[in-house]
Amino acid sequence: MSRSALEIVGCPGCTSPAEVVDRFVLKSAKGPIEHVLLECLERHRYTVLAERLDRPWSAASGLQDRSPSPDEGTAWRHP
Repeated sequence: MSRSALEIVGCPGCTSPAEVVDRFVLKSAKGPIEHVLLECLERHRYTVLAERLDRPWSAASGLQDRSPSPDEGTAWRHP
C-alpha cells in the first residue's frame, strides 16, 4: 500500500504533531479493524485504532490552554 500524502495528527502522549507512518488491518472476532502507527516529534510511538485518531494537528491545537473549563470545576476555589 503506497501512501501519497503526509498525514499529521495530534500525539496521544503529548501536544506535539505526530505522523501516521503506517496503516494496517488486524483480524478480530467482529471483523477486520484498521490500526495506525504514529511517531511524534518527541519520539513517542503509538499503535492506535484508526477510528480513534485525534483530529488533524495544527499549531493552534498544539498550544491550547490545558486549564479546566468553568464547567469542569477545579480542585480549589479562590477565597
